[in-house]
Amino acid sequence: MNSVGRVNVPSDYTTVGAPVRPCYLPNGQSCGNLNYYILRPGVTTRNGFYLTNGDSSQDYKGASITFNKRLANRWSLRGNFSVNDWTWNRSSQDNIDPTFTLPTSNDRQQGIHDGDEVVLGSGTGSGSKGNVFINSKWSYDMTGLYQVAPDHPWGFNLAANLYGRQGYPAPYFQRFVRHTINDNFGLGTAVLLNGEQIDTYRFPDVNLMDARIEKEFTLKDVGMTIGIDVFNLFNQSTVLQRFLALNRGTGNDVSEIVSPRIFRIGARFSFR
Repeated sequence: MNSVGRVNVPSDYTTVGAPVRPCYLPNGQSCGNLNYYILRPGVTTRNGFYLTNGDSSQDYKGASITFNKRLANRWSLRGNFSVNDWTWNRSSQDNIDPTFTLPTSNDRQQGIHDGDEVVLGSGTGSGSKGNVFINSKWSYDMTGLYQVAPDHPWGFNLAANLYGRQGYPAPYFQRFVRHTINDNFGLGTAVLLNGEQIDTYRFPDVNLMDARIEKEFTLKDVGMTIGIDVFNLFNQSTVLQRFLALNRGTGNDVSEIVSPRIFRIGARFSFR
């Protein structure tokens, strides 16, 4: 009572081995047991946070190639391809609480090791995008157009967009309420599995194509373009999200896939 207390230190924590409900990872292995850390006997917390600059840093290495072929000789093409590597420089002294957790909405993450991938959490672990953790080491996007018989009245345009990226990480975890520690207001801590990295498992790579066919009509100063768009042309059903909490009955169930093939017919008017 009436004590200002002190900042926590690594020696304040002791490890706990926690059995997990029977579950299996994508490679068929059992989830096994899980270790996390709690405050040792005799140490208490007032559930506050001490935020300060430390020695941790991040290294980002990336390269991009872009190209643009303007419309000439009936066709055009533009696109880009990017690769990157984004990792932590992390001292063991910065891991005061060694429990390896998911990044939260305010980008706090515990138990990070030197060389781990930097992963951004898109939410708080709930909601429609709660299991999206953004990190892809490569991505690309290409868009092209070809004019079919532009000198004839029946001429039309064909266009396509091909794009993709590496699948985002699928960091499987168990959620535990670590008594004597402030655990997200009673929701518990999302603890990554023993010996795993945050990007040990990833969702499938995303590779999608959209296409369009259009025909332009003109009457004096009025132009009308009728077009048919097809999104996800090959009707891919790539998995985007799963329930990652393996100590729940829904563990590893699919929660989101790419939208199926969609057709859209539209008209655009222009005036000169």
